[in-house]
Amino acid sequence: MAGAPAERETVVSRFKRLVAVLGTAALASAALAACDSSSGSSGETGSGGLPKTINVAFVGELTGPVGFAGQAQEQALKWAIDKANASGELKGSKIVLDVKDTGSDPKRAASLMSSAAESDAVAVFGPLSSSGAMAAAPFAQRAKLPYIATSSVLPALLDVGDYIYRTQPSEIYVVNLIGGEAAKRGIKSVSMVYLSDNPTIVEEATEYLPEKFEKVGIDVLDSVDVPTATTDFGAVTSKLMRGNPDAIGVMTIGPATATIITGLRTAGYEGQIFVHASATADILKGAGDAANGAFTAVGFDQSAPNPAVQQFVQEYKADNPDVTTVNGWHAAGADAASFLVEAVVAGNGASREDIHSGMQKVAEAGFDGVYGPIQFIDGRDATAPGMVVEYDGGAMKVIAQGDPNKPIQP
Repeated sequence: MAGAPAERETVVSRFKRLVAVLGTAALASAALAACDSSSGSSGETGSGGLPKTINVAFVGELTGPVGFAGQAQEQALKWAIDKANASGELKGSKIVLDVKDTGSDPKRAASLMSSAAESDAVAVFGPLSSSGAMAAAPFAQRAKLPYIATSSVLPALLDVGDYIYRTQPSEIYVVNLIGGEAAKRGIKSVSMVYLSDNPTIVEEATEYLPEKFEKVGIDVLDSVDVPTATTDFGAVTSKLMRGNPDAIGVMTIGPATATIITGLRTAGYEGQIFVHASATADILKGAGDAANGAFTAVGFDQSAPNPAVQQFVQEYKADNPDVTTVNGWHAAGADAASFLVEAVVAGNGASREDIHSGMQKVAEAGFDGVYGPIQFIDGRDATAPGMVVEYDGGAMKVIAQGDPNKPIQP
C-alpha cells in the first residue's frame, strides 16, 4: 500500500537533508558493515549450534514527545526476550538487547542506527515514530541488518528495502472500523483535528477516513491540522464545533488528546467523539468523565476476550506490577521480540543473513501474536483483525471485532 505522494515527498526530502548533515561517509560505512558484522555474536555456541550470545539492538525513543511509548516498548522487549531466553527455545543461546535512546530526534536516530549497523548486532528494533524510522531504516538496509519496526506504521517505511519488516499491525489497516462504527451510531457529519507533522496520521485523516466516511454517507465538515508541539487548542475547539457536527475526531497523540476533549466539553459540545488509536485509557483519564463514550479502532486492547490476549495481560502484569494498563505499545514490543525469536529458530542460525531468511519464513507462514493471528501483506507488513473500543469510566471496552478473514478491514 503506497503512501500519499505529498507525504512521501516530505519523507524523501527529510532523508536527503539528513544525509547532508551526517555525511555520506556514514552511509558508506553502514554498507561496509554488512561484510564485517554479519556473523553477529559470541564465538561460543549453545547446545543448539547457535552462538551462545545473540546481540541485537533497540534504537528507540525513550525520552521526548513519544518517550512514554518507547519506555513501554523497551520494557516489553526486555520482558519477552527474558522469557525466550529462560524457555530454552534457543537451546542454550541467549539474546542480549542493547538499548539506545534517540531522544525523539530523527538525526540522532540515524546516527545511532549507523552505529548499530557497524556493530556486531544481528538484528535491530527500530524507532517508533515515522520520522525517526524513516531516518534510521536506510542505514540498516544498506548494512543488510534485519530491521523490525515495532510501531512505525508509515507505509513508505517498507519501501526502504527488503530487510525492513513491520510486526505491529498498522492502524491504517483497521482505521476503517471507525467509519463503520460511526455509521452504526447514526453519525451523519464529522469534523477532525489531526497532527500535521505525523505522516501516518495525516494519511489517516486526509485519505483513509474521508474515503470511508464518504462510502457510508458521512460528510466531513472541517479538518484542522496542528503541529505536535501545540499546547493552546482554544481556536481549534471553535473551528471543530462550527456547523455542530454529529462527531468530532481527535487524531492526536499523548496528553493533547485529553486536553482537546476537555476543551470541547467545556465549550458545550455534546456530540460524539472518536480518537486516534494511540489514545489509551491512561491518556483519556486525563479528560475524566468528559472522555466517556470516546471510541476508536485498535489492533490490541487488554480487555479483548481472546484467550491469548488475556494470558499475555495476566503474565505481563504479574511480572511488571507497576503496569496497571497493558497497552498496544507493550503488545507491539512483545510481538516484535517473539517474531525475532521465531526468525532465529526458522533461520537455524544467528547471522544477519540467517535471521533475514528466518524472517521471510515466519512472515510467509504468519504467526499467532498478542495482536491475534498475524498475517503479512506483501511479505513484510503485519496485519491483524483489530477491534473497536470505547472509553468508559477509566477503562476501554471492546464493542466490535474486526473480520479475521480480511487482512484489511473494509
